[in-house]
Amino acid sequence: MKFLLQKISNAGIDSSTGWREAKGIKLRNRIALVTAILIFCNIPLQIFFWPQSKITLSILSVESPLLLLPILLNSHRFYRLSYVLLMLVSQTLIIVYSLLGGPGTHTGLFTVTVILTAFFSGGNEYPRIRNAIIAYCTFSFLFLEFYFQLFPPILSFESLYLEWLRRTIDFGLIAFTLGISFDIAKEIRNSDDEIENEREKSENLLLNILPRTIATQLKLDHGVIAERYEESSVLFADIAGFTVMSSTMAPDQVVQMLDEVFREFDDLARRLGLEKIKTIGDAYMVAAGLPERRSDHCEAIFKLAVEMQDLMREKFSIKYNGLALRIGIHTGPVVAGVIGTVKFAYDLWGDTVNTASRMESHGVTGHIQVTEAVYEKLKNRYTFELRGELDIKGKGKMKTYLFPV
Repeated sequence: MKFLLQKISNAGIDSSTGWREAKGIKLRNRIALVTAILIFCNIPLQIFFWPQSKITLSILSVESPLLLLPILLNSHRFYRLSYVLLMLVSQTLIIVYSLLGGPGTHTGLFTVTVILTAFFSGGNEYPRIRNAIIAYCTFSFLFLEFYFQLFPPILSFESLYLEWLRRTIDFGLIAFTLGISFDIAKEIRNSDDEIENEREKSENLLLNILPRTIATQLKLDHGVIAERYEESSVLFADIAGFTVMSSTMAPDQVVQMLDEVFREFDDLARRLGLEKIKTIGDAYMVAAGLPERRSDHCEAIFKLAVEMQDLMREKFSIKYNGLALRIGIHTGPVVAGVIGTVKFAYDLWGDTVNTASRMESHGVTGHIQVTEAVYEKLKNRYTFELRGELDIKGKGKMKTYLFPV
């Protein structure tokens, strides 16, 4: 039974149906089914009061299957016609019943349910049709109110039949209102859950692009986000011989290898509380001491460099036929911020960044090359080898140090 109800409810909905339209179609199918069932359940009462109910019984016998037509129309993708038919048939029958039995039947109150249905079962998809239907419902309700001030009902029912008819209509009105209210409330809860899930996905995606503090700031302030850090450390790592190696590998193998290596680097950086800035081809850039400042930024980023070299030597060099890294580190002031509005990114600028990049490009494979500024901060904790003065592009002569891993 549950499967059948679910199938009827989803009639006309498939993977190509927009989620907004699907909600209206589903509610329309449910309302058509429930209304047809309520009307069908009223038939025994009409039979009991035969023959005075023969006209009412005749209308009910036609009305019940007629109200199932919107489900059939939805299943054949006639969504607009289904919407119009459900609204017009429902309100027209309300007018007919009211004219036959008079205001004592309370039939006219069902106009409220038609208006609710018009709003929630596809009104946003067909706003002009919705407004026309609401105008029709309002006009017909007012017409009936004034009509019975001047004219009596067409039929004259016995008081007992009228009393039971009114009770069944009142019960149907309450049942319908409760049903549509629960259904709408459920859809609202589901929509809220979907919105929350999508918000969490967007939040997680944003946090994969930006640091948490910067993401929060970006959501609150859409202006330029930039800050100067007087003390931070920057690391560049590059896979040695990658260009030659990648020319001998299939494209998917190249991407798989880089993905595997950089995922491991990401885990190391995350565990040490460092900020991955970006990857550029086969190069990997990390910073310490930003966006949240920390006094041990130089120690932390050097520890990352050592662990990256260990990982490369013990795992990836064996797996990928001698894969090796060059790493360069420099410490000093940088400017950090977010640039762009499309595919924006958190990035760093300044001489410290350029110098760290030069330390990597002028480095030695399998080693970590650092500037004198890094050496002065770490010389009491690590043993470095003086490489001597190198002619660094854009910097001139610089004294550099190597840490052989």
